[in-house]
Amino acid sequence: MGIPLLAGRVLDDRDGPNATRTLVINETGQRQFWPDGSALGQRVRMRRIEYTVVGVVADVSPGSLTEAIQPTVYLSHDQAEGRGRRQSYALRGASTEVLLAAVRSAVQEVDPMVPIGQVALME
Repeated sequence: MGIPLLAGRVLDDRDGPNATRTLVINETGQRQFWPDGSALGQRVRMRRIEYTVVGVVADVSPGSLTEAIQPTVYLSHDQAEGRGRRQSYALRGASTEVLLAAVRSAVQEVDPMVPIGQVALME
């Protein structure tokens, strides 16, 4: 998504379904939860699952000039829990229309009952 990496690493193939649970946190989250040090290597418990912070990324504007930036974590899709809950994805591609058509087709092929909700462009 082009978010600058400030420390550590991004999520990649090492963060598969059978690996240690990992996440990347934004700089606001690091400042809020570890004001005197680095978030790297720290443990975070969410929904009774423990994750290790492997990276810190820059904050991303929430899309409104009046909305404050909140602590944000990024998880590997391969490690995401709770299928059936609402999930958000960010995709990059050469053409928005082509990418969206491919995603809709792939989702329909796997399960035609899964709805694709809001689609928004991030420029």
